[in-house]
Amino acid sequence: MVDPPRSPAAALPVPARLPAVHLDDDAVSVTAPDRRGLLAAVAGCLSLHRLDVVTADTLTVDGVARMVCAVQPRYGGEVDREAIVSDLRRAVTGDLPLAERLAARDRSARRSASAPPRVVWQPSTAATDATVLELRATDTPGLLFRVASALEDVGADVRSARISTLGGAVVDAFYLAGSWDADARARIEAAVLQAATSA
Repeated sequence: MVDPPRSPAAALPVPARLPAVHLDDDAVSVTAPDRRGLLAAVAGCLSLHRLDVVTADTLTVDGVARMVCAVQPRYGGEVDREAIVSDLRRAVTGDLPLAERLAARDRSARRSASAPPRVVWQPSTAATDATVLELRATDTPGLLFRVASALEDVGADVRSARISTLGGAVVDAFYLAGSWDADARARIEAAVLQAATSA
């Protein structure tokens, strides 16, 4: 039996005015109306500001998504806190052209040789009505954005996610609503692996 982990996102208050963004030294919290692609938007915006997502917890209740991301600057040094908060607000409302900006930034980036990414499926359970897709891959800039976008593109509803970065590798678990047959899993897996190998 696979249950979603308890999430610190559940402790976030829901303010009257959304979206709400808060940035600490090593964590970012976002509370916003839920929409498809929200996780991708937050991950993409953080990547745009060269913040690595070390862990992420997400939860959606009554149409309101809450996320807590532990982050660290990719290259160390100071971060522009006001710019990050401003861009996150624009990203969660869909007003920031993330894909274009990330593509322009990463066009010349080259991936180092590494083991190919792989997907591991966990069975769905009656308790969660979710199927767990686990991605194991080498960490690269914008990886979570690309994978979350790929899941959105194939129509997979991410109910919850547990994102972990261990050195240069990631183990990302996505709890996908519902059950998926073999053909659907193959289609989702192909999209995720393609996203994980794109740079």
